[in-house]
Order: sequence, then C-alpha cells, then structure tokens
Amino acid sequence: MRPFSVVIDNDSLIHLTFINCHYPIFNGLRSIFSSMHVPEEVFIEFQNYDRIRDPERQKIIAQIDSNSKFLRKCSIYDTISKAFMQSAVGIDPGEAAAVAQFQKLSARFIISEDGKFHENAPKLYPGITIIKLKHVFAMLDINNLIDWALCISLLHKKRKMTSSELRIAYLSVAKWYGLEISGKKLSEKTSLKKLGLI
Repeated sequence: MRPFSVVIDNDSLIHLTFINCHYPIFNGLRSIFSSMHVPEEVFIEFQNYDRIRDPERQKIIAQIDSNSKFLRKCSIYDTISKAFMQSAVGIDPGEAAAVAQFQKLSARFIISEDGKFHENAPKLYPGITIIKLKHVFAMLDINNLIDWALCISLLHKKRKMTSSELRIAYLSVAKWYGLEISGKKLSEKTSLKKLGLI
C-alpha cells in the first residue's frame, strides 16, 4: 500500500504526542502516510491542551505548519461540508473541520478516538472512513515500523481497549493489505493478557 494522506483529530494527536515521549512513533508514521493534515481548529485545541507539558509537545507544535510536508496545518475546507457538520448534533468544531478537510483533500482516512464521532459522522457523510490509533498501529506493525507491545501498552494507558476491539482492528487492517493472519499470531498481537496488560 502506497503512502496516503490522512486528517487527524485532536484526541489522536494528543495520544501520539504522549507516545512519542517514550517511542519515536512519528518516524514510522512518515513511512505509511504521505501527510497528516491538522485542521486549524484541531491545532488550536491541541495547542491549548494543558495536560501535556513537555519538550516533545512543543516540538510537535513547531512541526505543524501550513508549509510542512508532513504535519500540515490547514485552513482551506470544503465550506459546504463544514457548515453542515457544524450544525450537526454531537460534532464539535474540530471534528467538523476534520470532515470538511477530509472532503476537500479526498483523504483516505480521518484518525479520531472519539466514539460518538465514529458513530455520527458516517451517518451524515456515508463516504467518510474514520479509524482509530489501533488501526494505525496495526498498519505500522504489518510494515515492521513499530514496537507493537510497547506502543499498545502506552496507548492502553490513555485509551482503554479490549482484546476483541484490538483483534477486530488488526484483522481489518490485514484485510486492507490483503493478508491472512494466523490465529496464533493474532492472539500474540491482540490478547491483552499475552501483552501483559491484564
């Protein structure tokens, strides 16, 4: 699968920044994504988030720029989509901007951890595909670009998951790549017990 562009929401960017404090996750992301687009509203939310106060966060903020080749700050949207999403119940400004950016760019995915956003946005725009960081990490793992156990344990600290959720995400990604995963390997990758998380 060739690198492609994605749009990222605030919560996912926060989690990646936390993980990047312990493991250089953005190195791998540059290999599977051609660019990660950060809508202006998402950037403001991320910049104002006060629970991560470390040099790594400041480095990420400095890298998000309209002229950046990878972490690209964006303020040009599909205006009709944005106006429509802003009026929708259960969609916050950053999420509305992410959908409008997705429409403008014809991006492959939106990355977001928000369950209500996953549920509501595709009902309003059926063509949208929203994935979670579990899916992103599975892409990295399939391409041998991640310390799977470490990064899943770090993500689990911030965003609790079940073995079943992790297994479904890993299988979905394997299907995108046209791969068959053995039951043994799948268990090793997705059993929270085997990963030492329960």
